[in-house]
Amino acid sequence: MSKNITVNQIDKVLDEALSDYKLGKTQCKNIIFVGNDGIGKSSRINRWMETHSGEVTPVCLTTAPLWKEENGILVKDLKNGKPQYVLGVPPEGLLEDGAIGFCKNLNYSSDECIQPLEQIFSDRTYCFPGMDNKQDLHKLFLIIATAYPDDYGHYGYNLADISNIKKCSDVYTVTSSVDDIKEYLNNKLQVELKSIIEAGKKDN
Repeated sequence: MSKNITVNQIDKVLDEALSDYKLGKTQCKNIIFVGNDGIGKSSRINRWMETHSGEVTPVCLTTAPLWKEENGILVKDLKNGKPQYVLGVPPEGLLEDGAIGFCKNLNYSSDECIQPLEQIFSDRTYCFPGMDNKQDLHKLFLIIATAYPDDYGHYGYNLADISNIKKCSDVYTVTSSVDDIKEYLNNKLQVELKSIIEAGKKDN
């Protein structure tokens, strides 16, 4: 069941997850922040990861199509007429001490894209298509994801079914308060001003 929080409470949720891991209360945890686009979810998470850069090593969890060669040409490897997808990063990168996964806009994809991630979320294993050996990814103690609300599908967004992933995750519905919006816009303005100043220095 989803819990309701505001953007500025994301830090508290992540701090508690990291603390529980350090204290041995949890071994693996998945956290999904569901909310509208542009309210600052990803910015808040990125800032948290930067703040804790000495404790965690973020890895972007993505998937990519599986390709094969036919008559000297690379084509997508199909299964039952649909493209197969594989983990978009080397699994070895998920075996580092302090590794955490980050999935931005998790459900903004197809069901086939999501499938390679389901096993990682559920039991921290990964198996390359067509191979029998599963890779143990239990060092990946935390996975953080953002996702769009289900009703975004009505607005033309192609949303994948992430119900299986939600079952093994802590799900938070994120809304923005007035203070959140002010902080988000202020941070965005600061970044833009910095970019303009740096561009001006190059011109000089």
